[in-house]
Amino acid sequence: MFRFKLFNTKDELIVPLDLMKRYGVGIYRMVYGGEINPFRLNKYVDILLSQKCEQSLKQFLKDALDLNSRNISEDTQKKVEGLINELKQPNSIGTLNPNKYYVVYRCDRAFTACVIKPEGDNVLVESHVSYVECNNEDMAYYYSAVLNYFAFKVIELKRGFNRHQFARPLLAIYIAGLSWNDLDEETRRNVAELSRALHSKVPREEYGNQRVALNEISKLNEFHELKSILDSKVDKERLEEALELVS
Repeated sequence: MFRFKLFNTKDELIVPLDLMKRYGVGIYRMVYGGEINPFRLNKYVDILLSQKCEQSLKQFLKDALDLNSRNISEDTQKKVEGLINELKQPNSIGTLNPNKYYVVYRCDRAFTACVIKPEGDNVLVESHVSYVECNNEDMAYYYSAVLNYFAFKVIELKRGFNRHQFARPLLAIYIAGLSWNDLDEETRRNVAELSRALHSKVPREEYGNQRVALNEISKLNEFHELKSILDSKVDKERLEEALELVS
């Protein structure tokens, strides 16, 4: 048997495992934009998806309701019925490679970033998260640091964030001359080490918004040092041009 309770519902649903196999339903760990803070993924969000199609997931939930109709409240019944009508899922499910390191960042407004290495082959990202697959661990920590640095520069220079970012922050890094291949090995190593230290140091916390989060992180000594290094490497004119893309 498989027992699960959907978000914002009161009652547990119990179904035979065979029902999950019939509809190709599995549990996935999703990187959700709202859980990304500078240098920290607070948590993964567990979700159900069907490897077959959207309709299979909907039918699975309908059958789950039928099997549990005598044991659940009217409120849970209505909420799951509403979910069935509204839910969307892609036709094919793309998961991240557990052998790679990834930089994940928010797609909207403040593009704060962190590093993840998937544990298992069931990790995926939602549609408001962008990510970069990196060749090695240091590169991932480096780009996470530079993305957070750029996001903080927007605040420091009293600019506003563009509503939708997606690939813009990565292009901004290139324009500013802060891509991995633009800097010497020692600088890259120092930035990556400071980023790694920040990943282990920043708290798991919910902030009112990412401006607050960035301002809090900026008080840490490691971020002061990281910012000093990158400030010394970036050309002011190129930085201004880069920031035009994201703010």
